[in-house]
Amino acid sequence: MSVRPTASTGAFLIAIAAFGQTPEPGPRFETAAIRFATISPMHPLLGPRSRMDASRVEFLAATLPQLITRAYRLEPYQSVTGPDWMKRAYFDVFAKLPEGAKKDQIPEMLQALLADQLKLVVRRESREEPACILTVGKNGPKLKAVPADVTPEPFLPHSDGRTQLLRTKTPNGYLTYSRLNGTVILEATKITLPELAILLRREVKLPVLDRTGLPGFYAISLFVPGTSVGSTRTRATGGDDVWSVTPEFPVIPVASEPEGVNLYKSIQRLGLKLTKTKAPIEHLVVEHAEQTPVER
Repeated sequence: MSVRPTASTGAFLIAIAAFGQTPEPGPRFETAAIRFATISPMHPLLGPRSRMDASRVEFLAATLPQLITRAYRLEPYQSVTGPDWMKRAYFDVFAKLPEGAKKDQIPEMLQALLADQLKLVVRRESREEPACILTVGKNGPKLKAVPADVTPEPFLPHSDGRTQLLRTKTPNGYLTYSRLNGTVILEATKITLPELAILLRREVKLPVLDRTGLPGFYAISLFVPGTSVGSTRTRATGGDDVWSVTPEFPVIPVASEPEGVNLYKSIQRLGLKLTKTKAPIEHLVVEHAEQTPVER
């Protein structure tokens, strides 16, 4: 159903764009099936999960909104709405990848599969919501570039007395959180600015949209509140898994930061600017989907 902006809704609803009636030609699974889940996702040790290797993909005990989130590379702040049954039906997906397929093609393959076997039709709905915008500061970026073909070494122990809270390997380098004098420091040896926006989103608790227009990889060091160090998952822009973040020991919330230092000022030292505002945020609305998969 289309919604037209009015004097009362115009600020909330910016645009609606229909799409998905006929999937665009693109990569497809060699063979694939969607079936009702065989194991209850309510089991305390089970739930939505995925398995992937070079030839096969499985999504187990997943709801349709969860599959759509993966297929359309949605971020956690982007919702999927539609018929009530979507939250109560759980599916298993079993698929074989064609020879030479890449992992980053799986979302588009899943889109085509959902359209084929669940007759999925969705539309995008853009709404104006609180967000933060990451832009380049007025004096230009002050970032340390890292060549694309360089694989950074892991961080060496610091000599300034900081305590390491977490260290994890990312697809391109390493990420650490450490504490120094009651302040948490985030460091990344090789990260893109869209990936940095994801980490910042976890700190400010709002969508962070990268509008810097800066490509490439950078080494980053920031003072952060540190309240998100205990999170267990983060995703790249567009919805792909980037890395798992699991602390090796409990994290104590940060009580204070050094005088005159906060997240926003720390970002300014990189020649960037983080601004709270309102921005159009895309969500997905399911216009049609079959409850029973049609296997081909």
